Amino acid sequence: EAAAAHGVDVLCQKPLAPTFAEAAAVLGRAGSIRVMAHDNWRFRPWYRAAGAMVAGGEAGDLLQASLRMFSSELLADASGRRPGLERQPFMAAEARLMIAEVLIHHLDVLRFLCGPLRVVHARTLRTVADVVGETAATIVLETQQGRPVLLSGTMTAPGFPARSKDRLELIGAKASIVLDAEELRLLGPSPRTITYEFEEAYQASFDNAVSHFVGCLESGAPFETDAATDNLQTLELVESAYSRASAAQSAGGEVR
Repeated sequence: EAAAAHGVDVLCQKPLAPTFAEAAAVLGRAGSIRVMAHDNWRFRPWYRAAGAMVAGGEAGDLLQASLRMFSSELLADASGRRPGLERQPFMAAEARLMIAEVLIHHLDVLRFLCGPLRVVHARTLRTVADVVGETAATIVLETQQGRPVLLSGTMTAPGFPARSKDRLELIGAKASIVLDAEELRLLGPSPRTITYEFEEAYQASFDNAVSHFVGCLESGAPFETDAATDNLQTLELVESAYSRASAAQSAGGEVR
């Protein structure tokens, strides 16, 4: 709002606000400035490549998709320390954690790859006593064509690395696209594999997002993750997921 008062365009971290309603209200007070949400996950090189495969028709019509993020970052190590909280201590007090802090990235990626989505069902689970929010979640979505999309994540998966590495599966009518950690594969009539270096790709997601912001400022082109026209759709999915999870838990009893 201070930037808006001075006519300065903004690159804002996600989420714009704790809830969808608050985010929409903030944007309503932004006036004529341009606001881009820093949804850097979709700018990771492997998701850009997967997006190009989808857009280029290599997979054909998408029939279903799944994306999962399993890590052990909130499990205590031998010394009793939790790697995720060592790196980001604020997470311990977040009432909305797994979905609003972590899977919000993956919801944006799925929108980027699959188009508009709708939440069908969701469940959350709180598994760490000294962490306020949910530490695991599963969200069932569908595309505009009614194709199923599954998103699942946890930060308490024994044996998994503390740093999350995604697993993506896009099943198309012509071919399938699979991301497993740093390896992206196109499976089908013309198979190929692209291998990435994790740390380089991780940094590139930030570099590419900021570069996109600056490039659009210079050219006047629209932001890919424009807060009002794009990011609010991701926040709406976050809100809908919590609403669905709350309704499911009220009907069946909360699982601890």
